Amino acid sequence: MRGLHLLAVYLCALSAPGQARPCKRRSLEKGSERAAFGNTISDPAVEDLPEGADGGGARLRSEQDDEMCEENWDGDIGETPRNGDETAQDEEERPGPLPISRNAARLLISNVNAAEKEGMLYLMQFGWFELGMHYDPIALRRAITNFQRFAGIHQTGELDDKTMEMMRMPRCGVADTGEKLASYLLQLGRRWRKNDLTYRIVNYTPDLSPASVRREIRRAQKMWSAYTPLRFRRLTGSTPSDIEISFASFHHGDGHSFDGPGKTLAHAYGPGNGIGGDVHFDESETWTINKGNSLPGGVALRQVAAHQLGHVLGFGHSRGNTAVMAPFYRYRSNFRPHGDDFWGIQRLYGPPPLPTFRPPPPLPPPRPPPPLPPPRPPPPLCPPGGDLDAVTCSGEKFDAFARLANGSVYAFRGRYFWRLNSAGADPGYPQLIGDVWEGLPAGRIDAALYWPPNRKTYFFKGGRYWRFDGTSADSGYPRSVRLWRTVPNIDAALHFGEFQDRARAYLFKGDQYWRYSEGPRTLDRGYPRALSLWRDFPDRLDAAIQWTNGLNYIFKGDQYWRLDNGAVGIMEAKVF
Repeated sequence: MRGLHLLAVYLCALSAPGQARPCKRRSLEKGSERAAFGNTISDPAVEDLPEGADGGGARLRSEQDDEMCEENWDGDIGETPRNGDETAQDEEERPGPLPISRNAARLLISNVNAAEKEGMLYLMQFGWFELGMHYDPIALRRAITNFQRFAGIHQTGELDDKTMEMMRMPRCGVADTGEKLASYLLQLGRRWRKNDLTYRIVNYTPDLSPASVRREIRRAQKMWSAYTPLRFRRLTGSTPSDIEISFASFHHGDGHSFDGPGKTLAHAYGPGNGIGGDVHFDESETWTINKGNSLPGGVALRQVAAHQLGHVLGFGHSRGNTAVMAPFYRYRSNFRPHGDDFWGIQRLYGPPPLPTFRPPPPLPPPRPPPPLPPPRPPPPLCPPGGDLDAVTCSGEKFDAFARLANGSVYAFRGRYFWRLNSAGADPGYPQLIGDVWEGLPAGRIDAALYWPPNRKTYFFKGGRYWRFDGTSADSGYPRSVRLWRTVPNIDAALHFGEFQDRARAYLFKGDQYWRYSEGPRTLDRGYPRALSLWRDFPDRLDAAIQWTNGLNYIFKGDQYWRLDNGAVGIMEAKVF
């Protein structure tokens, strides 16, 4: 660390009196409507979150950077001093890369280890460490430790091999904002005041066809619009848009240069006017479709685009390595939003609206009825109508709902079960439970629960429970429900999604509920608790399910409720 400390002392000289400091404001020659992305004049399409909702992700520079730039600043091309009338909302900057001045780079002296230079500049660039008038080795060690904790590696406070390996990973160019980073709800900054956003693709990478680029951008947008009321519409030509997407390399006019292949892959700016809402991809990368872990295999455009669109919508970085908003790039074939992403996007923009239902067309003149077929089990639930209403429109209550690892959803009533889709029941149902679910007892099922970590489905009836892998029963079952430290004859069970990278499940009985975070049968401390703690929550439920769109529903009698995923309580109630 001695060489690193020496480097820091030299870099501290940049802040000494008489030295020019870099401007925060940059200009972008893209037309008058997007000149000076630092301009924070109020934009009617953007609003700030209420006090307390902003986790700090939109604050990428410290207050000492708010000073006026000196006239003798020798900074990057395109940097200009800001005007005095631009300070009205200086505290509300949009997310963007944190610049490193040329003067700092000139002071990287030869007797300091190259890795230590690299580590120091990395911590400064991505918001983990800030040099002041006096060098503080304790603050530097704390910055390294905070980064190691954030990256999920051993916390040594030293720039060891594992730390440097993480720092050299391909990543997003937006700063992490240091130790303020949280897992829950990401880092929320500003949000768009409207749900219909326009975008324009300014240019295309030669690595892919224009049609492929447009398709990957649309798929990245759907990762967010599927869980919100947001809608994206592409504009062509020079029509002004909320979001502009472009490919560029090295200096490209916004004051935040790219660094060649690997390392920084892209950066984006949060909601706002000017450059706000824009996405820049590094053209030095090789862009691919559904493959690539950076050099030499390329970078998956859809995965990086989904992350950058998160910044455009108002997110900073998340600490969960599986979240879309994790800053480090690792190709994942099953890349999709996770717990942090769900909670964050719906906290900003709310859940998607329920589908609207159109009245059926007029019936044709009646015809003589055909001969009746032989008696059959109860008919399918109802004709196509869309989403959960189609599944529940029969008016009869269900005993339980169950999900399998392959995404299939089943409803149980009496001796029968149905396989469901978004329009109702699949053809060929209902079927007898005993014909498919060998090992389950005949008659009413109390509850069912799918546990994602082990991809198993649990069925509860009376004082026993069964565990299934798909439709095959595991050996050694049934077992007593007392192993779950609960009571017999539970009313309902529900997997409520992930919280801080942990799956959570709930069992309900009467006016009480039990919670499990560490795994099946591992009851959380302080449970059971009263259902009255959940706002407007009914007791003595009939069934519960997490639907395929990630939303949670509970059922009682001829009503169902949709739960608020962002808070414990009811969002909406409906009658079948």
